[in-house]
Amino acid sequence: MNQTIRIAWLLLFLFLLHFNVSAEGWIRNKKKMLLSRGVGLTQVFILPTKSTSKISSSSIGLSFNFATEHKVSRCVGIGIQTGLNVFMKMSFNPEQKIFELNTVYAIPIGGKILFHLLEELYVPGYCRYDVYYGIQFGGGPLFEKGEKIQWFAYAGPVTGVRYRFHKISLFGEFGYGATFFNCGVIF
Repeated sequence: MNQTIRIAWLLLFLFLLHFNVSAEGWIRNKKKMLLSRGVGLTQVFILPTKSTSKISSSSIGLSFNFATEHKVSRCVGIGIQTGLNVFMKMSFNPEQKIFELNTVYAIPIGGKILFHLLEELYVPGYCRYDVYYGIQFGGGPLFEKGEKIQWFAYAGPVTGVRYRFHKISLFGEFGYGATFFNCGVIF
């Protein structure tokens, strides 16, 4: 129980830290921090433990995530991402002859490197659109009722598009990294 409380406090700290950073979006010729909040679909690779020597994968789950991105050059951004992944695991108990539904939680902590295509190609007048590609990588703990903490990892390519309104942007991403599909709002 104490470990769950510590994890909840860590998530709350990261959540509050995330909202105390000011940002707008990816704007040409300005160095800004970009903050995104999204919902997506995800799957993680569970690392081997002492009891098993093979890597397994989870079922597809729902990801509630937030990320930051800092502009380090004209067309390159680096950032961190975290959130909460929720997986539903169904198993059959042969002794009681019933199906059991178990919820599994994962806390991804990782990074990303993104290249902004329209900025890289000097597309004139794009101002509202941002097309990007890059790589995401990370890992974290996986919690399942009645089981020891397991660890997972993820890595893979990502591509996405953002449309900027006056103060916020909408985004959609596809790839294999933190999520398969992710969409949300950027402040």
